[in-house]
Formats: sequence, C-alpha cells, structure tokens
Amino acid sequence: MTGRLDQLRNYLKAAYRLLYEAIQPVPCLLGKIYCVNNVFVDGCIEVNNVPDRPPEALEDSPLNTHQSQNEQVKSYRDIFDDKTVSSKRVIMEGEPGYGKSLLALQAAYDWCEDGCLSSALKEVELLILLPLRLMKGITSIYEAIKLFILPLECTLTKLDIKQIMDCCTRIVIVLDGYNEYPDLNSNLNSDITEIIKGTMFSNYKIILCTRSGCIPRHLDPRTLRVRLTGFDAVLRERYINKTADGDTSAITNKMIQIVEQNPVMRDLWQNPFFFSMFVHMVDENTVMDKCTSVTRYFEYMIQCLYRNMRRKDNEMDGAVSLSHTADKRRLYKLAFQGLTEKEQMISWEKEYFRQKVGRACFNELIQVGILVEEFSLQTKVTTSLPVPGHVLQRNYVRFYHKLFAEWFAAHHLSGRNGSLFEFSLRKILRKVNPIHVQFLFRFACGLRPSSARKIIKYLRGTTSGDPCANLCFWEQTYGNMDILSTISDMCSRMVSFESGDSQLLQRSRIQLFKRAVENQIPITNVRICNCFHSIDLGKESLCLSSGLQLPRLETLRQLEIHFYYNTDLCERARDILDYVAKCAGLQKLIFSSHSIILLPQSIDDNGVLSILRRRSCIVEWEYLFRLLKYTRKLNTLSGKWKDDYLGEMPCGHFRQLVMKVNPPITKETSKADDCDH
Repeated sequence: MTGRLDQLRNYLKAAYRLLYEAIQPVPCLLGKIYCVNNVFVDGCIEVNNVPDRPPEALEDSPLNTHQSQNEQVKSYRDIFDDKTVSSKRVIMEGEPGYGKSLLALQAAYDWCEDGCLSSALKEVELLILLPLRLMKGITSIYEAIKLFILPLECTLTKLDIKQIMDCCTRIVIVLDGYNEYPDLNSNLNSDITEIIKGTMFSNYKIILCTRSGCIPRHLDPRTLRVRLTGFDAVLRERYINKTADGDTSAITNKMIQIVEQNPVMRDLWQNPFFFSMFVHMVDENTVMDKCTSVTRYFEYMIQCLYRNMRRKDNEMDGAVSLSHTADKRRLYKLAFQGLTEKEQMISWEKEYFRQKVGRACFNELIQVGILVEEFSLQTKVTTSLPVPGHVLQRNYVRFYHKLFAEWFAAHHLSGRNGSLFEFSLRKILRKVNPIHVQFLFRFACGLRPSSARKIIKYLRGTTSGDPCANLCFWEQTYGNMDILSTISDMCSRMVSFESGDSQLLQRSRIQLFKRAVENQIPITNVRICNCFHSIDLGKESLCLSSGLQLPRLETLRQLEIHFYYNTDLCERARDILDYVAKCAGLQKLIFSSHSIILLPQSIDDNGVLSILRRRSCIVEWEYLFRLLKYTRKLNTLSGKWKDDYLGEMPCGHFRQLVMKVNPPITKETSKADDCDH
C-alpha cells in the first residue's frame, strides 16, 4: 500500500504544481504568471471560537466578555493546524474576490514544497483539492479525484483511491467553491453532501470554501466558521511590495492620492481582487475620481483590460485586433441564464459556449483574458478500469472570476425593464438567493438607473434581499424626490448590523442613516448583532467591532444590542444609556442575548434616567438563564430592573448571573491557566 500511496501523492503534487505555479492575479497580465507564494498575502482572517449551536446550548458556552465570538488568527496555516483549530469541519467564507481559492492553492503549495517545514500540512499524508464547479452530476468523490485531478495516464482506479485513503489517518480535503457547485440546490445524494453533514470522512479535516451567505443547510454540528475579512491598509501595502514591478513607492503614493481624492476607494479596495486589478494596471495616467461605486470601478477596470490588451497587440505580430464592439447580447443572456438556473452553470463546454455567443465575441473574451479554458476527464460508462475509449477529455471555458459572469448577466437584467420585469423576471429571480449573486443586482442598478428602483423594490420584498438592496442603493444617482422616497422605504423596517458584514455594507447603512437624519426621516429599528464594541462619548457615536462608528441618530425609534454569548456590559452600560439619551427620538432600547448579558444591578445616573423618563423611553433587558427567557425593564424612577409580574430583580438572582458570567477563579482554574501560558 505504501507504493500506491506514494504514487497517488506524486500525482496529486504534480497536478497542484501546474495550478499554483501559473497564477495570474488579473486577466491579461501581458503573459506574466506568478507562483502562488509570490502573490498570496497572509492575514485578516477571523475564526469563530465555538461551532454553531442551538440557543439552548449557548448558556454554557465559553465566556468572552469583551469581544465578539470571532477572533483574528495569526496565519492561514492556523486553519490547518489541529492545535489552533481542532474542529474537523471548517467553513471558510468570504465575499467574492476575497481570495478563498488562492488560499486553497497556497495550502497546496505548503503541502507540496519541501521548504514549508513550519506548516502543519507537512504532516498530512494526502491533501485533496477539488473545484466543486466541475462536479455536476458526480456522486463519488473518488471518481472526482480520478477525473479532475489525476492525469489520463494514471492507472489508479476509483477503488484503488478509496483503498489508499482508507489506510490513511491524516487527510485534508479542501472543497473549493461551494457557491459554484452545480448541484447546490438539487436533491442529488452525493459524497459531497455526506461529507458536509459529517456522516462521511468524519476523521478527516474538511475545509469548505464558499461565498459569505452561501452556507449549506445541513452542517456537521462540529463545523467552525472561518471568515476572510479582506485587505486593510497594511495588507494592501504588503501586496504592492510583494507583487508590483518597478517602483513600488510610486504605486503606493498613487494609491494614497486616489484615496484622498475618492474615499470610496478605501472600501472598494478592501476586496483583494479589486485591489490587485488596480496594482497591476495602474499607471501615471490612472484617474479614479469617477469611480464612486462598484459598477463604475468595475467598468473602469474592464476598460483597462482592453487597453492593456491593445498594448500587447502592438507588441505581437498577427494578434487579433480588439475593437470592444463584438455583439455581446447573446453573452449577456447566457451569463444571466447560467446564474439564475436552479442548477447554476458557470462553466460550459467550449464549443457550446462559442456557438452560443458567436465566434467574434468568443475570441475577444479569450484574448482579453476574461474567459479561460480548462479541461477535465469524463467517463463514458461506469468501469473500474481505465480502458482506452472509456475516458474522454472535455474542453471547458469559464470566466476568469465569477464577478465577470455577474457583470455580463447584469447587462441582461438591467435591459429588461417595465412589464417584463414585473412578470417573467420575477418568476426567474425567485429561484435565486440575492446574497449568492449580489453583484448581479448591484451592477444592474449601476448600469441603468431606470431599472434600479424596481430591482431594489423587488429585493426588499424577498426574505434575504435587504442587505443586497442596501448596497444596490448606492450604485447610481437618483433625483432628490426618488432618493428621499427610497431612503424612507429602506428605513421603515429593521436594519441589522452583523458581525460578518463587510465594511462596505456597514458603511453604506451608516450613510443611509445620515441621509435619513438630515431629512428628518424616521429610522424604525436598528439591531447591532454581535458586533457592538464600545461608545465614543466624545464623538457621541456607537463603535462597531469593524472599527466603523454609528453617529447619534435623532430620528431612530428603536435600538437593539444583541449578543450570542455570555457578555459583561456592566462597565459599558452607562455609556450606552448616555448615547441613547442623546438620540432624541429613541423610544425603546433592548439588550438581548441567546445567553446572558450582565448589566449593572441598578443605574444611578439621575441625569440620564430623567431624560429617559421624560421621553417615556423603555429599556428592556432580555437574557436566557437555565433555559428560561427573562425580560426585565428599567424603572427610570429608581434605576432598578423590574419584572412586570415579580417586581424588582432579587439580589440573589443577580448574584447568580454574576457567578455565571464571571465565575470565581479557583486553584484548579489558576493551575489550568498557568499550563496554558
């Protein structure tokens, strides 16, 4: 078995090297390719401390009194290290363009290369990296390994692969692109489904890469969620120094200049893909003052791609001249259909795609680099033997990044207005979760303002469309009456800030609230869900864990501060009440939790209590204790908490809460802490 294990390992390493030694950070990079280790920038990764649990299990969860349940990890390598992330099931999620696939290839590099001795992957017997976008109709993971990773000349059968894996104890499987999995919404009974549930390969480490918001319904209860948070200023500069040619200081200075002229770019460049496009295509003539939205920025980057390709044409004899005028209407429709079908399609057989979009359009996309070719093997009939003629090589094409598919599909969506949108499009879009294709809607709103209002109205009428609608709102310009009407509609329902939100989404909501306050538009309800950090009394603002600040909102009616885990707010409760007192229109404040929020037993700030009493502002304290839900209200006369039926909170009950949230340190606890350090 050792010989066959070595054979399989060598085939895997050879396949991965072909991938990670041919990285193009952006399309059409004048033929330049990188090794993944020369492009990948480590950092800005959050890991969830505790696997997802039902609310009744949260009462005894580990205490984390001054932070959310998410913590930064030092390196991507921690995800693969059982000493840091012990769970055998990990979901690695991130926004489109945040580098999930690149991180997977960096892990493959660590496993393959002898120089990465510090990586925990060096102790792994097998690393299996599977792109789920290719696995339409494939039920066996062994067949997928055979078809999509191993070369045609490999004599190992599916049964051989199974037997080899059964004899291994340390295997890591990375399932890349769950959001692109063609059988995502089907009822296909496959190994992938069983692996995600935890009923297959329960002792192997499984990393499932997916877009934020595209999470499997049936998860192994041990699953831990890891989130890529994008580029901050430090990582942007590190990327420039690592990948840029020539004078890196000139690019850095250009970046600073652009941000000063157009602050929106700071948020857009949190997306590593957007930032890498800037780094590799910037020149002294680059001007981005009109890139005030994702649509305008992406449109500008595509123009840069064509400009760079024309530059390459001038250097090469016989190159096809690009005019950027090929008829793309069939392309727009094909991309839209691929994204909105029940079984999503973002990879097509080469000849089928060329026939559908036309030869001129196909050649243009290939030459610019927006469309890339790939191949896979396909079995004609079920067989355990690699008999010639039973295995075929299929040539496929796909977009360089799914964002390009959403860009072209958005042209089709934005072009369908009026009654067509009201009837036929609604039927099609009902099959789509807006979060899974948020850029489709955002681009469509930016491309055609006349369609934007109907798209936003449609999104707000769906179950999960509010976050997407909020981002769409800032993609185009409105007339004054239109913008006030839309703001009023968007502020009429609860708006939630979540710990997993991108800064761009949170900032767009804050901008929405500022405009609402300026125009005296009521803000019905704001929920701060597991991302409250502190109150800045000097700036009269509520600080989120993302670093952004929610200013004083005079037209806010209700504020809810929610936590998933035991949280001690005793030191910060008075500051929160002070902030609330300055929000002149606030009628209700709720502290809520799936577990215990610890607040002061009494509030002794008579000035704040007087303001709350004068405004008839209700302050509620909701928490879960011993599987019972308690709701207390603040008596603004006495400053004490009371129950509508039981009166003021007994001192004994309060002491029990304190003991639960802040358990006394025993000798055994001290010894355990000493061992940890």
